[in-house]
This record gives sequence, structure tokens and C-alpha cells, in this order.
Amino acid sequence: MAQLKISGGLLARNTLLNLIGQAMPLAVGVVTIPFIVRGLGTERFRLLPLAQQTHDSRPAPSNGHSNLPVGSLRGEPWLV
Repeated sequence: MAQLKISGGLLARNTLLNLIGQAMPLAVGVVTIPFIVRGLGTERFRLLPLAQQTHDSRPAPSNGHSNLPVGSLRGEPWLV
């Protein structure tokens, strides 16, 4: 079995890519949300979180959690 060697450069590169991947949606939101609020108006913009809460919060079957037994309506797995 081959042993995996992780160098400092590889770790730094992957860390930087991870941080960029986390920061990009934040930056896009900071730029676009004022336009969305202006376009929808404040009354309609306040309804967006309510509409998002009505979606099913259980994990989707395609993300690898479909074989977990469900212990509650919130989709928490049972402790076995």
C-alpha cells in the first residue's frame, strides 16, 4: 500500500483554494444583494427567508445520506 505524502506547498495551495471557494459566494452576495433588495423591494425581500424555510430540510437522497435511518422530522440520524 502506497503511503500518502503531503507537502507544505500542497497543503498551502489547497487551503488557499478552499478559502477562495468559501469567500467567492460571500463576495457575490455582498455585491448583488443590494440590487436584489432594490429590485424586489423590502417587503418582498423579507419574504425570501420564509419561502426558503418551507423546503424540506432533510438530506437529499443523492448526497450519500439516503441509507441513514431518520430519527426525527429534521433528518437527524439515529444514534446506533
